Amino acid sequence: MKNISIQLCLICSTIILFACCATAKEKIIPLQWLPTSHFEALKAGKHYALTYSIEFVDDRDNKVLIGQNIEKQKRGEVVDIKTADSVTKWCTVNTVGVLKQNGFKVSAEDSADVKIVFHLAKFFVVEDNMYNGEFELRVEAFDKSGKNIWIGTTKGSSSRFGRSLKPQNYNETFSDALLDAVSALFKEQSFISALIPTDDLKNDRR
Repeated sequence: MKNISIQLCLICSTIILFACCATAKEKIIPLQWLPTSHFEALKAGKHYALTYSIEFVDDRDNKVLIGQNIEKQKRGEVVDIKTADSVTKWCTVNTVGVLKQNGFKVSAEDSADVKIVFHLAKFFVVEDNMYNGEFELRVEAFDKSGKNIWIGTTKGSSSRFGRSLKPQNYNETFSDALLDAVSALFKEQSFISALIPTDDLKNDRR
């Protein structure tokens, strides 16, 4: 009976030890909008007169993993950075906010001239001696009739120094990387040209 009690204690201790190790190797952070850079786009054009709807679709395999701290990777220690928040909601709300702040009209899908669907392929920050963030998005644009008028990709990145495992640094990196990706899209001439109806382009050439 004594041996059984000892074995049970050892098993419980092992379970607790593994649980503690698992907790120590991941960090949960809330997503916040903390940009330190600015949105950039082509400054003039008929695309500003259009009304847009924005949708994000998460195509990542792991929807909660958003980064890793690999500062002690050589010692076998990697900290997974995760969030309990909706990444697609965070992206949608802040992309809509940025577009509105910069003169674009955004509305519900059924009343929009252009629907933009962002397929999220990568949303990740790697922290080593710096925070390095990357966004990768596959983009589809549809006109009011539902016709697909443009397919492409856009990417964004951001880097910064900062104190280790600090949520603010992760959120600043995410925010700036998203701004970089959306800015790159709205500076892409083929994307902008696809948004303008053919009749308008013909009128401009007369």
